[in-house]
Amino acid sequence: MEMHLLLVDDATINQALMQKIFNPYFITTGVHTIRDALNYIEDPNYLFDVIILDLVTPGAIDLLRLIKKNERTEKIPVIVIAASNQENDLIEAFDAGAYDYITKPFMSELIINRVYHAGLFYYRYKQLMEEHHSIDESKVNQLTKVFHFDTLKWLVDEKSSHHPHDQRALAIFKIHGLNEIYQNEGTLLGNTIIQKTTVFISSQFSKEDIIGHISEDMIAVYVTHPQSKEALYAKIEDIVRLYNQKKLTEFPDEIILMAGMTYINQAATFENMYQQALQDLK
Repeated sequence: MEMHLLLVDDATINQALMQKIFNPYFITTGVHTIRDALNYIEDPNYLFDVIILDLVTPGAIDLLRLIKKNERTEKIPVIVIAASNQENDLIEAFDAGAYDYITKPFMSELIINRVYHAGLFYYRYKQLMEEHHSIDESKVNQLTKVFHFDTLKWLVDEKSSHHPHDQRALAIFKIHGLNEIYQNEGTLLGNTIIQKTTVFISSQFSKEDIIGHISEDMIAVYVTHPQSKEALYAKIEDIVRLYNQKKLTEFPDEIILMAGMTYINQAATFENMYQQALQDLK
């Protein structure tokens, strides 16, 4: 899968460095000014998978806001680059819709990894939007557009019975504070939080994984072909980090994402896996 990056940085030396880092892995386009960036963003012939924006570039936050107001580009993840002393700028960037951040000086492996996973998020998001048009509506929650608890349970048990010794994992995500939002703030905000959270979590997993809305404040993901246990734990920790990083500006402060996981390579029912994942919830 080819990923197209837009690099926005007014410093020529930084542009050269990032081009050197990214060119072996991605198709990159570099610009030095916000005006040049807007020319690409407003051109319907161009659609990038990730945008990398250095916050020292004059007008960077304004550009970020414009990207998020544009229906065609609002879902493209924007990774901002900042110096370690730019905390206020980072807060403003997340308030404007930044997906993730990297501080200078950065390690090549770290920035490649962050950009690659941001691109996968966008790719998976686009897949999800296509899937939602063809999915059997009777089997999904109408609010979140993922499987009901009973459907998820049946699908997991079916897969487990046919492949009892395959490695598999069940991750559960709990939105701490959501019940209080429903009680104190009302249905509209509560529904918005669970919808956005479900899309965010779903976009982090593959098309083969099975996702369900299992209670008012919980999402479960059955991972059909997991990596190692350590790698999956690291992935889930990164999902929680990204979410709680973003929620500081998108959602009320009391909303916190928690996660638990079970990883097995033997026969087990959904209920067994679910109870083990609950015990791991933190």
